[in-house]
Parts: sequence; C-alpha cells; structure tokens
Amino acid sequence: MRAIISPYFKAQGPLQMLYRGQFVKHYDVECRGQEIYLGLIDAECAIEFVSMPEIGESNLRKSISSVHDVKYIDYLQSAWENWSKIQNSSAEILPNIFPNRHIARFNEHPVALAGWYIGDAAAPIGENTWRNALGSVSAVIEAASRLKSGELSVYALCRPSGHHACQDMAMGMCFLNIPLAK
Repeated sequence: MRAIISPYFKAQGPLQMLYRGQFVKHYDVECRGQEIYLGLIDAECAIEFVSMPEIGESNLRKSISSVHDVKYIDYLQSAWENWSKIQNSSAEILPNIFPNRHIARFNEHPVALAGWYIGDAAAPIGENTWRNALGSVSAVIEAASRLKSGELSVYALCRPSGHHACQDMAMGMCFLNIPLAK
C-alpha cells in the first residue's frame, strides 16, 4: 500500500477543546500523526510526502470550492490574522457566541464570525490551522489522483482530518473536506 503524507502531519494541533462542558487537552495532538506514521512504516507502506501548493493554484481552489462556501474558505484563510488583532485575544479561536443561523449574520467582527463558522468547541482555529488544513487537502488530492491512475490501495495521512467539516462550518476537529469521486 502507498501512503501519501501531509507536509504537516506532525504539526502541533489545537491546545484545548470543550468536552462535556469542560476544557480538556485537544485529542488531535502532534503525537497522533507521528504514531500513525510509525505504524505505516511498520506496515512497510511506500511513503511519499506531498508538497504544499498555494491556494491560488486553480486546481486546489477549485477542489475546495466544489465542497465549501467561498465565504467560509475566505474566513478560514484570514481568521487567525483578524483574530490576533483583537486586544487580549486568546491563543486559539473558540466561539463564545453563536449567531442564530435563521437570521442574517449580524456583523463581521471576528468574535461573531467565529460563532458563525465554527460549529462546535472541538474545532478551535490557531495560527497554523489554515496551512495545516491545506496540507491535508493536498494529501487527499494526491491520494485520489493515485487511485484514479489505477493504484489499488492508497492511504492519506491528514492532520487535521476533514470528514466532519460542513460546507460552511468547521466541526469535530475538521476544517476542509474534499470529494474523492468525480
């Protein structure tokens, strides 16, 4: 089996998450990716690391926008930069308000946008979340390409993963989700 590895599989993950009303250490820690990687080596997988493409590359942007709302993509890309400009902002973006989705979004303040685009307290956004999510997308696209080319078994090591991400919202430790069948 071939394993396609995200360039940021060992990156530090989020610091904390809310679990049953209490803040706990986040589950997506850097050793998680390392343990999977070591397991792939033990299983004698052919390992390849993908390079990090730029978001401006049409294929990457096209793949992401085929699943996600463009405003959500723009939010993820600029969230940390905007959040870190707030006086006394936290080390991660975690919503403390959730604008009601049945009424129009009430403003573009980073605090309001966090509640609009982050669906739960398991998907905090940090300084490198966007970069790490793009690395995961790159690995998935490469793995899918290998499968389409006839390889029978390909695994993509992605951190963060993407299977819980919604069209316009991060959830469950996931930020971007890419379709494999097209």
